[in-house]
Amino acid sequence: KALCTNAEDALTLLEVAADSDLAICVSNPPLYHSQFGIMANLLTTNALGPIRTIHADFGFPHKERENSRYKTGYGRGAIFDVGYYPLTIAASLFGDTPQIVGAVLESYEGFDVDTGGSALLRFADGTHLTASWGYGRDYINEIRITGEEAALLARPVFSKPPHLPVRLELIRQNKHEEIAVCNKNQFVAMLENFVKVTRDPAARNLRRLEAVAHQRLLNGVVD
Repeated sequence: KALCTNAEDALTLLEVAADSDLAICVSNPPLYHSQFGIMANLLTTNALGPIRTIHADFGFPHKERENSRYKTGYGRGAIFDVGYYPLTIAASLFGDTPQIVGAVLESYEGFDVDTGGSALLRFADGTHLTASWGYGRDYINEIRITGEEAALLARPVFSKPPHLPVRLELIRQNKHEEIAVCNKNQFVAMLENFVKVTRDPAARNLRRLEAVAHQRLLNGVVD
């Protein structure tokens, strides 16, 4: 992740893959964790009531300066790294590619790549997503979805550090209810899904379209 650094290359890969009926499987492990499945089910069953806002945030302190994240030759910085997750996970939860209302990329002094950013996006039903990401900030790794009747807080939701318990909290009028989450290895689950996709033509087509949609979303923020 991300698939490419521009939408044109992604479309080229889509055409090549479609011509040979091959899958395009982008590494996005959080989509395959049981935490994501529970969140999606709560939205499908309208457990929160009509959704009003979504906040997705992912950031952590700076790594060592020689880290490949800061090298221009490896592709753009934060947007195609930590920015990828708040944008694509939220889009996948709602099964919709949101429209970009506004976005900004930032680069701290002394860095040759973008080191963070934020975006305001709107889904077709009018629900707004605010996303924030970057390096050089205190660790944050969460999605908060607020509905008319309840809110849902998921953390850690993107990367899953082994020392942090995976949590889901349902919040109603400041009353917190913990939802049990099976802390499975999301990388193993993702690779198992990739194997299944290779055997299913419909799934291959879906993965190809999803990969390009996510790439367009990222490049929309860049542009």
